[in-house]
Amino acid sequence: MKITYAWIDDPTLRGELKPAQLCVEVDSQPDVTIEPRTFNDGWTAGKYGPFVKYSQHDPGAMFPSPVSAGDFNVRFRGRFPVIVDITLFIGDDDKKGLTGYSLPLTRARQLVRKWDADWRLLISDRAAEGGNLVWMPVQTNPKCRFFYRTHKNTCGAEPTRSIRVENVELALCAVHVKEHNDRMAAKRAAKAS
Repeated sequence: MKITYAWIDDPTLRGELKPAQLCVEVDSQPDVTIEPRTFNDGWTAGKYGPFVKYSQHDPGAMFPSPVSAGDFNVRFRGRFPVIVDITLFIGDDDKKGLTGYSLPLTRARQLVRKWDADWRLLISDRAAEGGNLVWMPVQTNPKCRFFYRTHKNTCGAEPTRSIRVENVELALCAVHVKEHNDRMAAKRAAKAS
């Protein structure tokens, strides 16, 4: 198995309010290099080439708990390297990304520098405030991400600040920051009356 390409998928460019995600393409399915091991608190972790797969299962629950790399990083800090969640693509099939895979932070940063240098992986302040250690793709020179639904594209002007909408950081220009603030003020006024 060989990593053939990596990129940051930014759904905000398509008008979707989802966080950016590191995507990695490999030429074949990764083989198990370290068999998954279950720990006494329900966590399972294994290595598949350079990738890590993990889960947490509460013995009383039917399905595994939804956990993220941030949960893994806190649980296994000092024991395993810090990881970043990715979407894995096998071959040229860019329609079926596999979730549940992660990469150690140092390897993920190498891939981002090599294949998509306009981005960096930085710690999420919001996640850190909540007690998680999550590294997120952040664009080094972002443009305004206001989405014109009628034109099917983003504004693209120089941003003046970032706002958080549905847990996604959006860089906005002065015009769209004012528009956003006016809309929020109108919603607050409607609730108050």
